[in-house]
Amino acid sequence: MIKKVIRVVLHSAIIGFFVGFTVAMVCSLLNETKYFMPASPDWVNRFSTPLQATLVAGLLWMGMGIVFGVGALIFNYMDGSITKKTIIHFAWTFIGFAILAFNAGWDITGWDGTLIFVVIFIIVYVIIWSISMLRARQNVDQVNATLHLN
Repeated sequence: MIKKVIRVVLHSAIIGFFVGFTVAMVCSLLNETKYFMPASPDWVNRFSTPLQATLVAGLLWMGMGIVFGVGALIFNYMDGSITKKTIIHFAWTFIGFAILAFNAGWDITGWDGTLIFVVIFIIVYVIIWSISMLRARQNVDQVNATLHLN
């Protein structure tokens, strides 16, 4: 089990870094910046150099990937009902992602920013959760159909 967790953490960190870098690169290109910006200029200016900001941003992106990668293990390896797993998974991903997003300079301060963050997170979570449940149901139906044929 430990090897599986380590593998998931490493794989998720790489995916998180790739996604974060890609989003930052696209934003830099769309904003026609002269140099790569790993985040908003205000956030980058918190650091002594842009290189330090990029390093910290990369670590935060990796952290975001790890939060979601480890979160997937909740459904795969935890005992309990789907409701219990969903509540724990939601809490883990929301808290972990919110902490990292705040540290990444996402504007989630104040009631309005926090409310927008929470609403968007819930909407995206429900969409992804619904798709995952539909896929799981299709897999179960396919297995059941196969068993009935034999």
